[in-house]
Amino acid sequence: MKKALHLLIALLCCLQLAGGPLGLLQCYAWGTMLLDYSKQSGWSRAVEDTFGGEKPCDLCRKIESARENSPAPGNPAVPLHAEQAGKILRELLPVAFASLRDPVARLIEPSPPISPVRLLHRSADAPPVPPPRHA
Repeated sequence: MKKALHLLIALLCCLQLAGGPLGLLQCYAWGTMLLDYSKQSGWSRAVEDTFGGEKPCDLCRKIESARENSPAPGNPAVPLHAEQAGKILRELLPVAFASLRDPVARLIEPSPPISPVRLLHRSADAPPVPPPRHA
């Protein structure tokens, strides 16, 4: 447990050093671009298009503008407004994946009633206690 906590803290520190939340968003954008471009052409061409910088996706452009508009390291960070946070979440979750299906009602069959006598006394078909030893 302690080792897992130390590993989690080290991982979060590495993430912050690698660019923080914007670095995580950039990794997501690269993964999405790799998948999209590999469907159109092969993997080698997808890697070239993704990391070449010639065909950035919408999310990559937004991350780049956020990095340009971010405050300098000496300035205190400005918290996100609710509208900005909602826009980021909309970018991460495509509508097809975020839609929910209608709930399906299932009928639960009632269990048969159990007599109180059966609960208090063991039935004749119960095994003997303790079980007989194997000879």
